[in-house]
Amino acid sequence: MNDTANFVQQGTEMEQSRSRLAAMLKMTRQKMTSYTQKEVARATGLSSQSLSNWEIGLTKPKPEQLAKLALCYGVTTDYLLGIESPAEKAFKASPREIELIDMLRHLSPDDVEDICALAKIKFSRIAAKKLLTEGV
Repeated sequence: MNDTANFVQQGTEMEQSRSRLAAMLKMTRQKMTSYTQKEVARATGLSSQSLSNWEIGLTKPKPEQLAKLALCYGVTTDYLLGIESPAEKAFKASPREIELIDMLRHLSPDDVEDICALAKIKFSRIAAKKLLTEGV
């Protein structure tokens, strides 16, 4: 294969990769979270325009942006990239953790943010108490 043919083939493969990622991002947002692009943007700090561009395959998210989306959707970046199947994305969680995750998925992004803020306060208090008792 000559250089021109290699270049064309690479371009086609990149386009297919972008299309697969776009489809996966849209499907995951709609099917696994039911969030709108605007809600995801608010929850992640990403722009609605960027989300739209990624979901139609116009552009691709940077790795750190993809990580934010994966966290928001409750999946791994490998899942979003199509590297692992839905069955492989499962993680080991206690029944209590599963219950909490299930409850969070039914809340609005604003409510989830409120709960995260409360959890951060609780963790800060625990850390401060630990510092006081351990003298570290």
